Amino acid sequence: MAFVRDLAKEALVGVAPGLIFGEGGEGNIRLSYAASTEDLEESMRRIQAYMAKNYKHNREAQLCWVFLDNSM
Repeated sequence: MAFVRDLAKEALVGVAPGLIFGEGGEGNIRLSYAASTEDLEESMRRIQAYMAKNYKHNREAQLCWVFLDNSM
């Protein structure tokens, strides 16, 4: 939940914690795709920047960052 809160405060991107969708969602976040392509791309850029700044030395976070980078 802290990640979701901090992402909203620092990157101005709202996501839902995966845990609210059941135990299988723990450690994940959910995104809504009900926005324009431009808004979604901007959100991904903001998440990337947030991850690069705050999780630079975290290997698991780096893998997430690579996924985001390749998905755009």
